[in-house]
Amino acid sequence: MPLGIAALACAWRLVRNTCSDEARPLDWTGFFLSGAALTCLLTGTEAAGQQDAHFMQAGLLLLASVALGAAAWTYALRAAHPLLDVTTLQVPTF
Repeated sequence: MPLGIAALACAWRLVRNTCSDEARPLDWTGFFLSGAALTCLLTGTEAAGQQDAHFMQAGLLLLASVALGAAAWTYALRAAHPLLDVTTLQVPTF
């Protein structure tokens, strides 16, 4: 607990707040692409872990999740107001 409080105090002091006050519209395309990618990923891993697993179906779902995830990532890099702002991964403190 004391280490967590110390880490919170350091983060509060060192990491600057870069939030803006402008309202952004919901990115429906990014929402559906990332949602479909995560749904395929979860369904594929669940299907692969079953006792009577259909590995072809699980593999296709996992492949679809990779393809949809790549499409969501590419779209997020190009969108004006993406659902998931992947440019924040370039911040060194992140």
